[in-house]
Amino acid sequence: MLSYNDTIWVGTANGINRGIFGSQGCIDWQHYAYPFENLTGNFVVSIARQYWNGQRIIWAATMNADDPTEQRGVSYTLNDGNTWYTALEGERVYNVHAQDSLVFAASAKGLWKSKDGQNWALFKPAKNVTPLQGDETISSEVYSVVLDERAYYNGPVLWIGTGDGVARSADLDGSNWEIYRADYDPEKIYAYPNPFSPNSHNVLDGDGYVRFHLGNVVSPDVEMAVYNFAMENVYNVTLDRRNPETGAIKWNGKDSNSRLVDNGVYFIKLKYSQNLNASPSNHWVKLIVVK
Repeated sequence: MLSYNDTIWVGTANGINRGIFGSQGCIDWQHYAYPFENLTGNFVVSIARQYWNGQRIIWAATMNADDPTEQRGVSYTLNDGNTWYTALEGERVYNVHAQDSLVFAASAKGLWKSKDGQNWALFKPAKNVTPLQGDETISSEVYSVVLDERAYYNGPVLWIGTGDGVARSADLDGSNWEIYRADYDPEKIYAYPNPFSPNSHNVLDGDGYVRFHLGNVVSPDVEMAVYNFAMENVYNVTLDRRNPETGAIKWNGKDSNSRLVDNGVYFIKLKYSQNLNASPSNHWVKLIVVK
């Protein structure tokens, strides 16, 4: 639902309703629905208003409802519903947000940004590229987005919600992000999800990942060695935390020959230092792989 002045917009499972409040408190409703008004679909999951250069634009994230010819995507109007246009057709859009000249759409493929409603740029998944602070959201899917212009910040800040945490960026092109998530135990060393399915957990660019929570890490490198239940070494890697592309400490469930490992119990040896004056030491994590 969206309201301003004497106008209210309501998204439903059967299109969009616009209401104008009358002098006696009555509401004059106008209904817009596919296929008559060119919406992508009739199931409206998000609605937003943009005001830029003297023009008001209403945006809606829509999904297919009953009609098999409906599509997922974004619908928008430049003239309060008299004419509707579509964008991102075929995309599963969860949330749309507009501020000044920018429009953002959170979708199953990631975060989209546009300045005109027709040309859209897709963000890469959120990643903290600050050396020794590397982290990332191991998921393409973005469920929510908002542009935060509170005076608390020096400028506009972009927030997104994902299945792998909340991310914030002061760069509206998303070149660097701060990532926040709830820790099970800040000091404990563990793998998650556990059990882990490389076919369905944290799928990014075709690979599923298990993430390792290491607690405090001060060494620039993290050495990882993966062993099966017979203590046979199946995978080794050294992750350089100074490299912006390293991101999270993670494993895609593949062996040294890039083949998915068999189902079973695995032991992960992670070698790194937790204190400035300490030498790197081994930390063991048990992981169950179930494809």
